[in-house]
Amino acid sequence: MKTFLVLFFSISLCALNAQVIFLDGQFNDWSNPDLVIEDGTDNPSAINVDKLEVQFDDEYVYFKIELDREILLQQNNDILLGVDFDANPQTGLDHGNIGAEWVFNFGNRSGFLFNGGILLSEHDDVGLVAAPTVSSEVFEVALLREFRKNGINFRMGDEINVHISTQGEFGDWAPSSGIASLDISAVRPIQVPQYQLAKDASTEFRFVSYNVLRDNIFKPSVQNDFRRLMQAVDADVYCFQEIYDNDENDLLDLMLDLDILDNTLNWYAAKKGPDLIMISRYPIVFDQAIGNNSIQVVDVDGQDVFIVNTHLPCCENDLGREIEIDQILQYIRRAKDNTVGYNLEENTPIIICGDMNLVGQSSQLEALIEGDIFDNSFFGPDVTMDWDGSSLEDLTAPTTGFPAAFTWYSPFSSFFPGRLDFVLFTDSRLEVLNSFVLNSQGLDQSEQTQYQILDGASLNASDHMPVVADFKIKTSVSTTEASFDFHVDLYPNPAEGTFNIRSQEILVKINCLTMDGRIVRQVVPDNKLTQIELPTGVYLIEIINSQGKRTVEKLTVF
Repeated sequence: MKTFLVLFFSISLCALNAQVIFLDGQFNDWSNPDLVIEDGTDNPSAINVDKLEVQFDDEYVYFKIELDREILLQQNNDILLGVDFDANPQTGLDHGNIGAEWVFNFGNRSGFLFNGGILLSEHDDVGLVAAPTVSSEVFEVALLREFRKNGINFRMGDEINVHISTQGEFGDWAPSSGIASLDISAVRPIQVPQYQLAKDASTEFRFVSYNVLRDNIFKPSVQNDFRRLMQAVDADVYCFQEIYDNDENDLLDLMLDLDILDNTLNWYAAKKGPDLIMISRYPIVFDQAIGNNSIQVVDVDGQDVFIVNTHLPCCENDLGREIEIDQILQYIRRAKDNTVGYNLEENTPIIICGDMNLVGQSSQLEALIEGDIFDNSFFGPDVTMDWDGSSLEDLTAPTTGFPAAFTWYSPFSSFFPGRLDFVLFTDSRLEVLNSFVLNSQGLDQSEQTQYQILDGASLNASDHMPVVADFKIKTSVSTTEASFDFHVDLYPNPAEGTFNIRSQEILVKINCLTMDGRIVRQVVPDNKLTQIELPTGVYLIEIINSQGKRTVEKLTVF
């Protein structure tokens, strides 16, 4: 019999009162994990594990995997995670120094279970959830502590062993020696993020984005589930994807016939692109296709809201997604410059939503949030997304009843649940009062009864789930405090790094301020033409003449 170390020097056990984990791919809740495995051995020819952290509650064990490079977790790797359910190295499957009851290969999206015999294991067997779906150096994974497969019950004991490897005997291992064990016997009731199905009382408009799976809602076998889900959502603005064979009037009539929409109100509908439809109780005052995506502008009680409904190319088509992202960003920049069909006036709320199929490079999500165009030579300079000079906010709504944010799930696919559907918005103008991803499996019994939603309604209706947000429009505060006591020419605006200020007045000071009023540069002009260079951003340029008069101009620098 082999002798095994229970722990070795680079493994630390942390406090039992660990923080609640929410799988959103952002990792700020991993400040106090139960087990930390630091790996100091590296193989330059392989993917290396820098750290493995573990945490648990009564329903899940959570893993945070830190690697030495950015990869896609669900393909093109040979990362194996093993868990020894009974902490007995002599039982289970041989994985490193442990006898694992479960071993999963993330790159192949499959694994094995052992309970006296070997069974194939897929994500749905063990309730596997992982984030993010885009490439990353860090991933978080959740695994059910108890589940059933082929009539066999699997349950983790009070102590488990864990082990991870990257490329078999030729790759990296953590721990590199000994056994990493964790006591999971403490009582920790699962805590899921709070939400409410009913609209928040202060909501100005409830918004939903929903991929309905190739006109599925027009199938009689699906319509009852679709009706119950949409009645529970009860939105004011709906953005649908994957309605190819029916037009906007077909969908509007269906939603009225199914008693989803209040027929005492006026409802508006528009379809642009091959599959994108908006249904709104507010007038649609502008709509236009941008390639395969669409723009609709709705008038919410006198305030335009600029909405981009997207359905980006699927799967390994990174180039296709990047081109369409560039098209969207270019249009927004031109709309702000009033050089396209719609004049996007300052402080107009912006929402970008839809099934974005972000399963490739992380730079694609970052581009939409930050306004970074991939091909500047063709699509022009980058664009500042929010009116305060910041990036867009990513909604990251919780999935009902789960400690995670995923919007797509199919037990029939080898790909495990992920966040493919997004709502990005200008948080300088929009406040989120309540949000959720409607998964009927995660509703409690009272919610299912109240809305007459069956447990399997979401899965029957589509492989995607509705993403819902209650928005309140913030009071508009003008960022341009222009005084017209004297005239200056500030050009070019927008500028590419360097801009000029020309005036017939004698200028004594130029202050360059961020949008929150912080001075980043002060210039004392020495003539009537001053050239200034600033980094990328949105600024207020305060110009003071020799008589103490003041003019303020807003400047965007790319």
